[in-house]
Amino acid sequence: MLKGIITGICLCIALIGSAQDIENIIKSDPIKFSGNLSISGSSFTTSRDLGDRSPYSYSIQGTPTLSIYSFKIPITISIRDSKFNFSNQISRISINPKYKFVQLFIGSRSYQFSPYTLAGQNINGLGLELTPGNFRFTLIKGKMENLLPQIDTMVYGTELIPVYQRDALAARLGFNSAIADIEFMALKAKDQLDPPVEILDSLRSTLTPEENLVLGLRVETTIARLFTMGLNMGGSVFTNDHTNDTIAIEETYQELASSTLTPTTSTRFSYAGDIFARVNYKGFTIGLKVKQIEPLYRTLGLYYTQNDFRNITLNTRIPLFKRKLFIGLTYGVQRNNLREIRLRTNKRNIVSAQMNYNSGKVLSLTANYSNFSQDQSPGLVAVEDTLRYAQVSKNLTLVPRLQFRNESTTQNITLSLVRFGLEDLSTFYDEPRNSTSLITSLGYNIKWKNSGLGIKLGGNYNTTESIEIATRRYGGTLGLSKKLGKKSSISLSTTYNIRSNEFTRIGSISNTRLSLRFTPVKKQRFSLNLSNLLRRFESRENTNDIRINASYSMSF
Repeated sequence: MLKGIITGICLCIALIGSAQDIENIIKSDPIKFSGNLSISGSSFTTSRDLGDRSPYSYSIQGTPTLSIYSFKIPITISIRDSKFNFSNQISRISINPKYKFVQLFIGSRSYQFSPYTLAGQNINGLGLELTPGNFRFTLIKGKMENLLPQIDTMVYGTELIPVYQRDALAARLGFNSAIADIEFMALKAKDQLDPPVEILDSLRSTLTPEENLVLGLRVETTIARLFTMGLNMGGSVFTNDHTNDTIAIEETYQELASSTLTPTTSTRFSYAGDIFARVNYKGFTIGLKVKQIEPLYRTLGLYYTQNDFRNITLNTRIPLFKRKLFIGLTYGVQRNNLREIRLRTNKRNIVSAQMNYNSGKVLSLTANYSNFSQDQSPGLVAVEDTLRYAQVSKNLTLVPRLQFRNESTTQNITLSLVRFGLEDLSTFYDEPRNSTSLITSLGYNIKWKNSGLGIKLGGNYNTTESIEIATRRYGGTLGLSKKLGKKSSISLSTTYNIRSNEFTRIGSISNTRLSLRFTPVKKQRFSLNLSNLLRRFESRENTNDIRINASYSMSF
């Protein structure tokens, strides 16, 4: 039914638009093809026993656009075989035809509504977007990805955990003008029991069929280009397991409930949002923001939601020295246990600071500090050669750079200091494996313009401390690069690091890379990369990995 509605709307609008603009269509170019395409393949060999990992992989990436008169058909292609095993292949193809203010989304696409409703989730299906004048309307229906149970390599190695198929229906209606912007959003998602899924017994209490209905509202207005205020809110009705016993409700609301979701003993409602106001005068900004996320707030439109806190912050941004220096400051208070369901309540001061300086000549400096998370965006983080689903909770970054240029050479010196606390969000451990890491590096690069010869030197010292143990990794890097005429170049680099636990050496890692690049004609490039990763251990057998990757890219 949805396919028929979308098709009918698009055909009607296309016919009306064609009747109005026949003269312009005749004068325009009949067919144009533009965009880019990249094809790559790789080979992987190892001394380790990884029988379920394919020794070969490939990927095809591209964003070509076909234009037929005034009708545009953007296409997004992302196809790759799974890096986990032989049987899984990841294919994402999106065809997005557009005519004037009408656009269709066919295939797999990532959608962004708001940080409290739908943000970054990939939906494979159909979508329609209308943007006539100041109005905009979006309608989406398809299958939503559920990646959370598949991403901790420390626990499940290379095995993909089967999950329920998740149906999704989303809509957005908005209006924007020079002084105001308003949007209403809705998302309905539900895990399907057909086809049945074989869930491991040990995971049945964790991987349950879920259901969610979330509504959102975003409003923003600007007065005299000086004062801006707005709000962004979301309300979520979430069911942890829709196979639980249903809850009896009044007959008046039974029809409404059956058309949205069926409440069970695991259904709950919660809300989240923020409200803000700021003044902007000649680049100087000062504002106030209140952000609150209720306990247990969750929506299937987000990979993760940090909840049960209220932040009240004052923030400012100051440009100095003819905009060569920008300083941003945020200070406020944070409180959790909003509904008094915890044994303890934590109140603390929160602060973040950012500084960016660019002299335009020699020195540039980037510095950041924050003791709280400012978004809802965790991700996959590498922790001791594994992937962990985590969020950075506290971080300090300091990166000064020096650059020296003359007629014959360009030299760069970069110092990097990064310290961050990592909050483990996976649910597979009785006690979260939080950690604190320090990453320091110093690098020097020099390049001779006439010969195309480049030299890279660097050193690093990294530490990671967790509840289990403290590990250290330190070493250096040496690299050479050389242009071979105007169309090709070659580079070779090697990195050597020593690893230790509690100052006791446990092994070393050496990584050598060889890269060749060739540009046969304009807008086309071929590259070949070879790498060798050798791990030496004091207490077990050494491992040796060799990877070869070849790619060809073109734009047109």
